[in-house]
Amino acid sequence: MPRGARWALLLAGAALYALVLAQAGIGRLLEQIAGARWTVPVAVGIYGVVYIFNAAAWHQVLRAEPRHPPFLHTLRLTISGFSINFITPFLAAGGEPYRVLSLGPWLDRQRAVGAVLIFALLHALSSIILWLSALALAFILMEWTVLHVTVLVLATFAVLGIGTVLIALHRHGLLIRLVRILEKIPLLNRLGALLAKRRPALIEIDEHITHFYRNHRRRFLIALVFETIARAVAVFELVVIARGVSLHLTYAQALCMSGLAALAINLMFFIPFELGWKEASLLGIFRMLGLSGEIGVYTSVVSRLRELIWIGLGVGMAWFGSGPKPALGKRKPEASEREIAELEIVEPGIESRKSEGGAAEGPEDGSGKT
Repeated sequence: MPRGARWALLLAGAALYALVLAQAGIGRLLEQIAGARWTVPVAVGIYGVVYIFNAAAWHQVLRAEPRHPPFLHTLRLTISGFSINFITPFLAAGGEPYRVLSLGPWLDRQRAVGAVLIFALLHALSSIILWLSALALAFILMEWTVLHVTVLVLATFAVLGIGTVLIALHRHGLLIRLVRILEKIPLLNRLGALLAKRRPALIEIDEHITHFYRNHRRRFLIALVFETIARAVAVFELVVIARGVSLHLTYAQALCMSGLAALAINLMFFIPFELGWKEASLLGIFRMLGLSGEIGVYTSVVSRLRELIWIGLGVGMAWFGSGPKPALGKRKPEASEREIAELEIVEPGIESRKSEGGAAEGPEDGSGKT
């Protein structure tokens, strides 16, 4: 994407953010935050639990390797990776190269890329589960209008299609096929040509992904369960934030809102930092469910405060945490900037954000966007 277009998107997002805040009333939002300060540390604690389950999922993948880092090191890489994703403008993929390089003492480059990509695909599959659950609840909780039903049906088919592709990636390996498709698509053919030069490495990564799915099926399912639990826990953030302004959301309502917001955010993954779009999405979803749109904006602002705290913690972990060294082997020399740039991994069709749940990886989610 041209640099001018990137900055145009950033400015458009900032304008949308200001418009949504003005519509909700900045003074009123500040009063609500001041009156419910307790929700911020509780939201931070909820995401601490979310990241533990994320790390547990990735650790299941890494334990299939001959050598792997201890769990606490995996947890540190998980948190810092999501944080780096969130502060990486325009792409939100900086956390993956960081994770690959950090696994250097235990895994060679190709296997590290494969382990990170498997985790990214599992993270994406848990997003599919969240979105389908939210869409199913939306059919129950939302008023049935022609517009609502049409949008929900189309979204359901789109999510099912993405889920089918992700499962195929696990079962058969599709990286080489995706490269061939990219080479034929205008605007993306340069990326396809660049990736085609690394065909042997992509074939090895493909084989690594399919080997894990076929030969470690139990670990795959356990990891997916952990990732899904992380998504389910993240939903409680919305319940807690709403409770801070005396709005008693049921878990089903919060799940519906969180999932639909995460889906909307991922549709606009190219907007830097989800700026404005996240707030507008929650405002619209709250109104679609017959609730105050102002509270939707308030929940988004509190969620951003939680994101900023975890970003600070995650970046601190990446900067100061050296982590334990493996018992065998020596640490490989640090990679050059060129090698780091070549390691960028983009999740197919999904944003591994920032935050979970309704924010993105991230996630969120969450924090992700997620």
